[in-house]
Amino acid sequence: MMTFTGIFSGFLGMGSVALKAIGMDGHDEDTFFKVSITMSNFMIGVTVVVSAVIYFHRGYIVPVLSAHVVGRRVG
Repeated sequence: MMTFTGIFSGFLGMGSVALKAIGMDGHDEDTFFKVSITMSNFMIGVTVVVSAVIYFHRGYIVPVLSAHVVGRRVG
């Protein structure tokens, strides 16, 4: 089910959080929808962290610019 939602969201160019949550909710009837959304967000978060580490090690992320952007968003 997750493979289908990943391919489908890739073709549409949209995030797959909503599709994954619906897929998990429909697959396991004992799981509440809030738990499905939380697990979907967690899976996306793990992917983002791994991607950020890879980009940082390859030199694609400039730490000074990134800190400035993050500081502007938080403050």
